[in-house]
Amino acid sequence: TLDAERELGLLFSNLFEGLGSRIIREVIVPDAGSDDAAVIIAEKVGFLVAKGAKGRGWGAQICNVISLANGELVLILQADSVFKAGWSLGVDQYFRNLSKAWYFALKLYSPRPIARMTSICANQPARWFGLPYRHQGLLVSGELLSLVGGYVELPFMEDVAVVQRLIRRLNPLSLALTTSATA
Repeated sequence: TLDAERELGLLFSNLFEGLGSRIIREVIVPDAGSDDAAVIIAEKVGFLVAKGAKGRGWGAQICNVISLANGELVLILQADSVFKAGWSLGVDQYFRNLSKAWYFALKLYSPRPIARMTSICANQPARWFGLPYRHQGLLVSGELLSLVGGYVELPFMEDVAVVQRLIRRLNPLSLALTTSATA
């Protein structure tokens, strides 16, 4: 995250559902030098904050978080990600096959027609070619991520690099992830 104070409140309230149902065991929030209250908010609710250098990029932040994670699976989300209530019910069915990685269908916050068209355009490459992008989230085992070389520290498009290495193992979840697609 970087200055994501506004977005984190909604994401955290969504994650508490997963914590309550034991789907999520820990939350690690990467931070690349926020000047707002993002770090304070994360620490106040009891989440671990993995501080990184400003300007190191999203890939570096994710590498840092994954190195700290204790769980078998890692759920990688953008700060502005939101799930529909009840998302944690039945999601454990995806945990049974650790040789696969999973991504969400993308939906944008806006009711404007252009937002719907953008969602469709983002979801199609994922469905047709198995190429989701960062705003669609990623649920993957740490072992599989390591096997394909993990995230690399690129200035941008590190999500594309890891997805290309996971391509034959990526599968859609039957859940939507709503985002502003700006974080």
